[in-house]
Amino acid sequence: NDNSNEWILIEHRLQSIQDKVQLLSNKSTYQRCEIKINPNLKHEVLEISCQLDHLELLAHSLEPVDDNEINQTINRTKLHRFIRIHDDLEILNERIVLVSDRPLSPISDDQIRLTTDLKLILNRLHSMKRMVKIYLEQLEKLLASNELNQSSSLSKHSPLRTSNNNLQRVYQ
Repeated sequence: NDNSNEWILIEHRLQSIQDKVQLLSNKSTYQRCEIKINPNLKHEVLEISCQLDHLELLAHSLEPVDDNEINQTINRTKLHRFIRIHDDLEILNERIVLVSDRPLSPISDDQIRLTTDLKLILNRLHSMKRMVKIYLEQLEKLLASNELNQSSSLSKHSPLRTSNNNLQRVYQ
């Protein structure tokens, strides 16, 4: 029983090796199928995937949200960058929908491959959108709380408030 997890891992690795060998043995079949795919469609899917890679790199290169950051301009800059990434993700999502709506060649292998590729790209896109949305919400909450703190501290020390306090002391 203690070794059952190890055997499961070993079986999984063996299965993945078998799958890779099968893929290599059928490589010539795959190459023939690829020729039958519309080259424009193939190029479009490849371009979408490359743009998604670029957006992933951008999102990962941005510094995470720091609750202790005092400088509001840094947080606003991060917010605007994440908003741009989110907008670009929405554009990619629309492009994927347009590509998936195009008619495919009657060959089922092409259709299966393209559908699988589009599903994988959509999964990546949706996970990135969730991550960016989390960062956006964190930044919006942080900026809102910082602005609330600033406005309350300004109202406590405003000249009008001070003069009102002085008048109240005079009449007491």
